[in-house]
Amino acid sequence: MARYYVLTPECTEATGFNDLVSAETAALATGEGTHLVDTEGVPYRPSLLRVEGGRLLYMGLGHINHRQGLNANLIEGVRKGSLPMVKAFLTKGANPNATDVRGAPALLWAVASGSLEVVRALLHTGATAEQPDTEGVTALALAERHHKTAIADLLRAGS
Repeated sequence: MARYYVLTPECTEATGFNDLVSAETAALATGEGTHLVDTEGVPYRPSLLRVEGGRLLYMGLGHINHRQGLNANLIEGVRKGSLPMVKAFLTKGANPNATDVRGAPALLWAVASGSLEVVRALLHTGATAEQPDTEGVTALALAERHHKTAIADLLRAGS
């Protein structure tokens, strides 16, 4: 299993690397807007970089701790609405139906973050739209309650 993932600017392709030098080289060669995600990072270290102006720049998401596990880090990426991080953790094998310590599924957090693309990524990898949290709230109910029409439509369609 790779540690670093390089994602195309549209986040449609993810390639895994075991060493940082190879990942950085690949990200820079892919070009502007390419993302580099460290899926085994530690607190206070950059977890997400993006190629801008021919350099890798820190994107302000450093709260990934590999000791918390793949699913917890997937949920953290979902909560932040970070499609590159979500795609990297899903590619690495995180469960799209993962729940946080309080029983809230990743898809519920995706709705709360308001990221249509993160919702779509979770659905495409098998997230269950009907999975409720411990209080019985589903992703669709949350989207409707907060008038997130595009997300609600996507959830109704199932993908």
